[in-house]
Order: sequence, then structure tokens, then C-alpha cells
Amino acid sequence: MKRIVNGVTYNTDTSVKIGRYCFENDDNVDCVATLYQTRGGAFFEVEEGAKKVWNQREQKEQAREYSTVTPMSVEQAQKWILEIDNVEIFQNPFGDPPEAAAEDSPGATIYVRVPESFKRRIEREATENKASVNNWMMRCAERCMEDSDIRNAKGLVHAWDIAATFRAHNNDGEWSRETCIEALAEVANLIERYCEDRFGTDALANATVDPDSTLESYRKRFEAYASGETRE
Repeated sequence: MKRIVNGVTYNTDTSVKIGRYCFENDDNVDCVATLYQTRGGAFFEVEEGAKKVWNQREQKEQAREYSTVTPMSVEQAQKWILEIDNVEIFQNPFGDPPEAAAEDSPGATIYVRVPESFKRRIEREATENKASVNNWMMRCAERCMEDSDIRNAKGLVHAWDIAATFRAHNNDGEWSRETCIEALAEVANLIERYCEDRFGTDALANATVDPDSTLESYRKRFEAYASGETRE
């Protein structure tokens, strides 16, 4: 079969057959969809089947065969292979997903295709954190879901609450130096614990080795207070 779609030729005879699945259309007629890849790497789907049409002369429905060609992007082709049930795969250009394995407890497998460079980065991060790739990815996914709710970032919430209390009463003039130091120390401790849980030990120290312009301005602004030079 050869068809021209949007000025481009799609030829099943010169293309590689990737996969196929059967389904029943809205007219309860069995149809077949086949995915192909051209020699140039483009994907397209060929759907073949029959539709019921009304025959005016005979005053009844009859089946009329049809075939359609639908160009697909790489992402659409990959989704076609991975997400449609009961696809018969002849050749998978994306690589096969992991084989099913017996599990001691109920679970599921998520197959994610990523660039090779990103895969190496994941493996490196997992090794540095003394974890398997599977456990590391689970931890990352859990963190992403937790990060969607600010209430899960308790350390930051508590630190903000302390600082906001001082900000709300900044004109009272009733805060002693010792009270301010105690509050700032607690804010620092809360942020440190949060960052250690979220980014690992020494994350904050490493992040401030080469301070940016904003951090430098903060340091210059408060350096005198930290050293006690502003005391009367």
C-alpha cells in the first residue's frame, strides 16, 4: 500500500512493520491497526477494516471496507506500543520494557524511557547515595509528590513562622539580643535539617562555597551585626 499524506509518501512495502493489534470498531466490525516505520525513521499507522454504510438502493446497511494512513510522531508511536493492550510487537525501535517478574507483594512496574545521558546521571546519583537505581527513583518520586504540598516541608514552615513573628512585631522594641539570637539559631537549625533530609548532608555548606551576588550582598549587609560592630 502506498499513500500520500500532506505531500509525503508512506509505503508499507518499503517500511518496517513494528506492531499490530486487532479491535472492534463502533459498528462491531473487526479491524486491524498496524504501525510502520519508514526507511527515513518516520512512523505511521495503517488501519484496515469495514464500516457499515446505508445502501439507499437496497434500503439496508452493508459493510464497506476501508483503509486509512495516519502519520505519527515518535512520542505517539512509543505511546502506541506501550499503552495499547494486546499489541503484537514485531520489532521495537524503542527497546523492550522489563519482563514481568513474580512479586512477593502486590506492586507494579513503571517503564520510563529517558535519554542515555540522563540515565547515567540517575545511576551516578543513586551510587553516590548508596542506593539502587530503583530505590533512588522511588525516593525521588516520593519527594516530588511531597513537594506538591507545602505542609510537608515542615522545617521551612516552622522557620518562616518564627521569622514572620519577628517581622510582625519589629516596631515593639521589646526583643532582647539574646532572644533574637536564639530565634535566628532555631531558624538556621530548622532550615539545615530540612535541607539535609531533602538534599543530603553538607548541602547548604556546598551551596554557599561560591556565593552569588545576592548572597554576597546579604553577607555584607549583616556582617557588622554578626561581629558585634554595631553595639553601642
